[in-house]
Amino acid sequence: MQPQSASPRSPAAGSRLRRGISLASLTLAVTLATHAALASAQTPPPPPAPMQQGGPGFGGPAGKPSGPRREADRLFARIGATAQQRDQIRTIRRESWDKARPTLDQMRQLREQQLRLLAQPQIDRGALESLRVKQMNLADQMSRQRTETEYRIAEVLSPEQRARFYTMIERRFQRMHDRSGWHRGPGPR
Repeated sequence: MQPQSASPRSPAAGSRLRRGISLASLTLAVTLATHAALASAQTPPPPPAPMQQGGPGFGGPAGKPSGPRREADRLFARIGATAQQRDQIRTIRRESWDKARPTLDQMRQLREQQLRLLAQPQIDRGALESLRVKQMNLADQMSRQRTETEYRIAEVLSPEQRARFYTMIERRFQRMHDRSGWHRGPGPR
């Protein structure tokens, strides 16, 4: 076989060809990225998965509580809460959840609005700030509701039970801190 001879093209023609290919590749990449962004912006998110058996904490085997409800039942049993106290606390927690659910939905909707604003070609800082203020107001409302719930639960317990309960909660936070490196604020880890 004979070696192939060099192409009769000039160096300038090769340079133009490389620029043309580069420009076509760039145009294709920008077109695909723009199309993907527009398609994702217009596609509604999938609906949330339904909760098992009526809500959080009700998904255990054979109707037994699981998750947060099971953990709460264990804590209240360990501090010696009576069946009547546990029923009162369950009622308080259920009422609190029912009251907080619309607020949580509003927070989720505000976050979705915020993400949509941030995805726009021109970001509206005023609209973002307005959403932030609404989010903070809802967070304050949720904090007040949570404090009220904690107060109502604490009223159901005796002073000795409260002391044991909150000591157990502190230990639990300490274990979380030690196990996972969870820290509040800056500092050495």
